[in-house]
Amino acid sequence: MVRNFSKYRRMKPESIGIKRSSEILESINEIFKQEKIFVYGEGQAEKRYFTRLDEDLNSSRVRICAKNTGGSDCYRISKVAKEMFESELEKDEDLKDCKKYVIFDCDDNFEKSDSATGKIKSDLAKEFCGFENFEIIFSNMCFEVWILCHYNNPGVKYSKEKLSDRNFLKKECIALTGSKRYPYDKLLPLEKTAIQNSKILIDLHRALGVEIYSVESNPTTQIGELVEKLRKYER
Repeated sequence: MVRNFSKYRRMKPESIGIKRSSEILESINEIFKQEKIFVYGEGQAEKRYFTRLDEDLNSSRVRICAKNTGGSDCYRISKVAKEMFESELEKDEDLKDCKKYVIFDCDDNFEKSDSATGKIKSDLAKEFCGFENFEIIFSNMCFEVWILCHYNNPGVKYSKEKLSDRNFLKKECIALTGSKRYPYDKLLPLEKTAIQNSKILIDLHRALGVEIYSVESNPTTQIGELVEKLRKYER
């Protein structure tokens, strides 16, 4: 039996389920579309670290946009992060559903209240970030706990002053003997160790019934959780 396909020549491709080349190209672009992830931190250390991580991932699937909000007031950091993100959103509406993280330290955010509202700053920041769909990445006492996790499992409480002491960090972290404050290339080989040590700290606090997002969780850091999530985008 010989079939006559001549009638199909007169039909439009989409009427028989065939996509046009422009539609195929659009589908391909959607598959390989680069996702942007915004990471907002309170200082240059966080910005430098996540900028280098983005370079290291070298992924076509994700672009980490690290920003420095300045200051240590977690409520202010959250509001500045929102302002920064909104300026990005004005340039690209497709960013509205992207992942957004805000990183801040314990500092005195669980003790001081906001002058305008009278509420504790840490409570305001948590409420604000929840409403604006920002995920909080918390370190207690500060970001340097993550650096220490590359070399050991921090088992004692640290003060902000102690973790800001260059001599202390040099003693604890072999990689910090150079001129750069946190040489990413020397920390990178120890990243898995740091992630594991940060998990141990978090699991220990949870086993003791300690809320991670609190002043009692010293020492702890959620940076490892974020790094592990971002590593999934690696080529």
